[in-house]
Amino acid sequence: AGIGGGGRVMAVLGKALRLVHQRSDQVARAVGGRDGHEGGEQLIVVIAAMKDEFQQSSPVPDGGATPGAAGSGRQILISDFDGTLTRRDFFELVLERWPTPENDARWQQFLAGRLTHFQALAGIFGSLRVPTAELEAVVSEMELDPALGSSLQRLRRAGWDVVVASAGCAWYIERLLASAGLDLVVHACPGTYDPATGLVLRAPEESPFYPPATGIDKEPVVRWALRQSGRVALSGDGRPDST
Repeated sequence: AGIGGGGRVMAVLGKALRLVHQRSDQVARAVGGRDGHEGGEQLIVVIAAMKDEFQQSSPVPDGGATPGAAGSGRQILISDFDGTLTRRDFFELVLERWPTPENDARWQQFLAGRLTHFQALAGIFGSLRVPTAELEAVVSEMELDPALGSSLQRLRRAGWDVVVASAGCAWYIERLLASAGLDLVVHACPGTYDPATGLVLRAPEESPFYPPATGIDKEPVVRWALRQSGRVALSGDGRPDST
C-alpha cells in the first residue's frame, strides 16, 4: 500500500477486512512491498472469531486497567508506527544522518542476536549529541501519512478504534502525531532528549505489555484487544510485528 492517495491506514484495513472474509484458518497474513525499504515487508495479521483459543494461550491484561480501552462493540486496529504510519523509520534516518561505526555495530549485533532490539535502539538513540531542533527536523523527515487524519475519522465512523503499539520511542511518535493535530493512544518506550545525554530510551516496566527484549510486546496488546473486541487487526512492517 502506498503512502499517498487514500492513505496507508485505509489500504491496510481494506486488505485486513478482505482477509477476514476470505481466510480459511484462524489467523490470516498478507505480505506486500513496503515503501522506501528494499526487500521490506508489510505484515497484516487479522484475528477474529478466535477469542477463546487465543486468550487461553496466556494471561490477558485487565482491559479496565489499560489505557485506550475500546468502547463496547467497537473493533480495534493495532498499528505499528515507524514505516507503517510513516514512510521512514526514525532509527534508519538517525543512522543515515549521523553514521558511526559504533551504531552500525550495534544494529549488526541485534541482527546477529547478540543485543536485544531494546538494547540496540537504546545505544543508537543514546549516542545522539545534536541540537534538539535538528533532531526534531529528522522526526519530520519520517513523513507521516498525509491522509492519516481523514483515515482515522473514517475508521472511527465505521466503528474502528486505532491504537499505536511500537517498539520505538514515544518521544518522537507523540511529537509527530501532535504536529499533525492527531490524538491516538500510544504504547511505546518512553524517552527524553537532551543534547548532553542523547535520546534516553526508558524500559516501560510499568506497562502490562512490557518485555525486556523490545520494551513493548505486540502479542499481549493483541490479547488485550481481543478482550475488548471480537474483531482485531494488526498492521506492522518490522521484526517485532512478525514474532
